[in-house]
Amino acid sequence: MLKDVVTHKEKRNGKKAEYLFYSILAAVVALVPLLFYLGDRRFSTLYLLFIGNVLFGIMIGWYSLHVIRNHSAERPGPLVRQGQIVTIAGTGCAVVLSIITVLLYCWFSGWQTGEPVLAGFPPGFRVQSMGGLIGLVVCDVAIGDISMGTFVNALTVFAEKRMRK
Repeated sequence: MLKDVVTHKEKRNGKKAEYLFYSILAAVVALVPLLFYLGDRRFSTLYLLFIGNVLFGIMIGWYSLHVIRNHSAERPGPLVRQGQIVTIAGTGCAVVLSIITVLLYCWFSGWQTGEPVLAGFPPGFRVQSMGGLIGLVVCDVAIGDISMGTFVNALTVFAEKRMRK
């Protein structure tokens, strides 16, 4: 009896590590287009942020397929829930990493000296503080990643289960 309890705790801790690993992996992969977006001083490549959302969705889909392959006998409900946990955790990691990235970008690009870094920003977003850039990036990452991750997770799980029948 005690051995079963220890085994259950080990499985639960293994799941948490798996969730954390795939969450951080999805967040880091989604961060790569943000680096290219910040590298373009004209800020005219807003589509790169949406490519980051698509990459995040691809990583969540990959995790969903991984879970389906390991737990093929389960119903779709628990599989969707596992993918949703990774989606939410990955979105949280992506928001934190994107804020840190934008702050580091502003710090190393001369923003602290009072120079307007956003001079090449589109007219609707041109501001004299970094709040406009952080707000834009955080909204895209938070809303786009959670939406894309949820959609891809549900689609992957239900499509794969439907294909097996």
